[in-house]
Amino acid sequence: MALYRLGDKGEPVRDIRDRLSALGFDCGDDLDGVYGADTERAVTEFQESRNLTADGMVGRETWRTLVDAGFRLGDRLLYYRLPMLHGDDVAVLQHDLNALGFDAGGVDGIFGPETLRAVLDFQQNRRMAEDGVAGSTVVQELALMV
Repeated sequence: MALYRLGDKGEPVRDIRDRLSALGFDCGDDLDGVYGADTERAVTEFQESRNLTADGMVGRETWRTLVDAGFRLGDRLLYYRLPMLHGDDVAVLQHDLNALGFDAGGVDGIFGPETLRAVLDFQQNRRMAEDGVAGSTVVQELALMV
């Protein structure tokens, strides 16, 4: 993963700016595809919001966190696999399951064994197919209960 910072240009910078904008971080008047001062400020604000080192640069950790932040519960199928799925959608799933008394463990945004057990318990409790997959049916059922 390359490091992106003030002065960089190109498609990766456009992608960073698009992701930040989708999350509500304003990249201001910087030209499309240009990592200007407004983009640097938006990156810093995003980093601060996620308790990352706020250096205004997009490296491996900031990029991973930026991608994870773009997932909303219901955007994709969530299930246990290696490497484990991670993202904000997983964190919401864990939070909702815990709130309903299905122990998904700590809300860390990683679909691990504890989250799998909680999904299976939830599916069993709601008389759903017990496949451990949090897809649209599980999301809809959670929405009814939370």
